[in-house]
Amino acid sequence: MELATISQGDAMRPNSKRHKPDPKYVRTLLDRICCRTNMGDEAVAERLGVHVRTIRKWYGSPEKDSYVPIPYVSQFALEELARA
Repeated sequence: MELATISQGDAMRPNSKRHKPDPKYVRTLLDRICCRTNMGDEAVAERLGVHVRTIRKWYGSPEKDSYVPIPYVSQFALEELARA
């Protein structure tokens, strides 16, 4: 799954119309961050100021009770980390 395409002028400019709480998309962002920065879930959680379990709930299966859709502000932060 690819990152949402954003023109250079829109980089670092939030737009909640791009909210995509799909767990597969969240996992793709985290995988890209890991590949580019060598950060794991724990390091990303610390960077975002959330608990690692929260991140895991964002990319968990929507059928499970523990699933939580990612808030847009957190998705945006992950997208920016993935672009770095």
